[in-house]
Amino acid sequence: MTKLKKKESQRTRFYNFLTDKVASCTDACVVLDIPQKNLTRYKKEFEAAGLLQAVKVVKCPHTRKWVQGISTDPDKFPKYVQLSIFS
Repeated sequence: MTKLKKKESQRTRFYNFLTDKVASCTDACVVLDIPQKNLTRYKKEFEAAGLLQAVKVVKCPHTRKWVQGISTDPDKFPKYVQLSIFS
């Protein structure tokens, strides 16, 4: 397996893992067996593309700290309602 295919496979697995759940990056790292630094890079890429958002604050089952719960499911993204004084 080439390095490029392995990288793409990790990116795809990370994206698919978050389509039906909200998890911390560390939780995804442990479950998917992908290095944390790779997931952090993929997370940044997905956020820039609008494919991933932090949807709530969760307690990480591995670090026991309160962290961002992230997801790639658009239905779970927060809905921002901008109030307009001109409407």
